[in-house]
Amino acid sequence: MLPLIDRKFFREQYNQEQILSGLIEEVKRFDSVPEMSRLVSRKVESALHPQRIYLFYRGDENRDLSLGYSSEGVSQGLRIPEEFRILRVLEGQVGTQDFPFPQKNILPSVEEEWLAALGTRLIVPLVGTDHRLAGLFLLGDKKSEVPYTANDRNLLESLASQVALVYENAQLKDRVDHERKIKQAVLGRFEYRRALGRLIADDAQHFGNHIASTAHRDFVADTNIFAAHFVFVMQGGIGHCDAANEHWF
Repeated sequence: MLPLIDRKFFREQYNQEQILSGLIEEVKRFDSVPEMSRLVSRKVESALHPQRIYLFYRGDENRDLSLGYSSEGVSQGLRIPEEFRILRVLEGQVGTQDFPFPQKNILPSVEEEWLAALGTRLIVPLVGTDHRLAGLFLLGDKKSEVPYTANDRNLLESLASQVALVYENAQLKDRVDHERKIKQAVLGRFEYRRALGRLIADDAQHFGNHIASTAHRDFVADTNIFAAHFVFVMQGGIGHCDAANEHWF
């Protein structure tokens, strides 16, 4: 029979795999980045028990990496600036990275000190389908002081791929929504101009002015022009077409 400590170890490993494997499938159903960030980080904490965990991701209009979750409850203003060399070093990397890096002088000392201050031991890049860096997981040592296993790393890499995909989908949805709002605003403005033009043309005809209705419908721009035409109409069409032409745009 296996010693008690070995049975406990294998049971914990099995539980970790179950939590992370289930999480990989669960993440696929998310479309909210903040909710997903909290769930993923807490499940990773529950499975691997890192002393610290940080999740950073790149916003749609910001090239810095913003903090999505922290086990330390630090300020949401914590960021990884765009100019940090680590972002270029990890661009396109899909595998977990030990920190400190085995190679010397990869990062400036200020960046190494910053990562060390966060208690970083393992870095997991979030790489999108375009092979661009979408974010980073920073994990501290395990509370058990047991090193991260190859299986831990494989599960974290699979999870990171799904998280990056959710980020991409959320950003795409935001861009589509933004473009739709712009389109609606433009169409609304166009319809407003046409309706205003028809109103002025109808009023002009009603008061017996000699304004060419069709020509004026498509040349009314805004309320300033409307006011000018309104004065023109109410004054009985003084100047007739020549005065109207001065208000074209």
